Amino acid sequence: MFLQHKELNADTVAAVTGDIEQRLTALLARWNDTGYRAALLQPALEEATFYMPFHREAGPLVVLAIRYSPLLQDLHGAHGLLDDTDIRAITTQAVEFFSGVDLAAAAGELSTPDADPFHHLPAQYPLAWAAFDQLARSTRLPKTYEAVTAAGSELPPLEQFADGSLLEDLQGIERGEISFLFRDSFKMISRDLDQLFAVLEFVLRANKTVITHNFYLSNGMVSRRNPLLKPASKPGDIAKKFDNKKGLVSRHKDSLRLIKKFIVPPARAEEVLPHTE
Repeated sequence: MFLQHKELNADTVAAVTGDIEQRLTALLARWNDTGYRAALLQPALEEATFYMPFHREAGPLVVLAIRYSPLLQDLHGAHGLLDDTDIRAITTQAVEFFSGVDLAAAAGELSTPDADPFHHLPAQYPLAWAAFDQLARSTRLPKTYEAVTAAGSELPPLEQFADGSLLEDLQGIERGEISFLFRDSFKMISRDLDQLFAVLEFVLRANKTVITHNFYLSNGMVSRRNPLLKPASKPGDIAKKFDNKKGLVSRHKDSLRLIKKFIVPPARAEEVLPHTE
């Protein structure tokens, strides 16, 4: 594995590979549940679409199982032991490998691990899951559907899954001062899937809207740009993307026009959009 060629101790390599193997097993064990798979892969599409080589199934699998591994993220971010070039090498090698694997056949040989990092998402975050499920099932967008209620599931306090400008925005939504949450892409909210779903769930339960350059999510209407735009990796990219209206439905287009004019002035862009590969 790539990590074995880096200057990392054996315990670190074992921990990261173990986490990735567990995530891969959990994903592949339910790979043939096409409805579940399609919904779960939705938040990975923004990044996976631009992985090279492109592969419709292997790309999102690599995003969720490998790129979103919290231990790999720590090596890249918190500890600085892997740089952007290393991450690209890891994901490229992984896509190349899994593009040659019969994923449906592999799924038939696996059982869901006891520690499945994904199984709780539909029940714990029902509004966010429903939004992705509706997107995955729809051939024509925007898709309207009956609003979902969050019976029996409670979210933790905001401070447990948000900080900085994200926490400020969610508190503004809680007070009724902000009508939507905007970020360039889902990765700018979080690559921690639990945190991402918690943020989306909070906004949707407040009857507000989550907007990225590619996705429009509300409790009762969802849409997705076609074709997707590449997530920004530096602050200067964000302004350029507002001028690209290709593949947007009217409500999404109008919302981005408003955001460009009033919500994300140039001084705020660097705070909202940290550099991330």
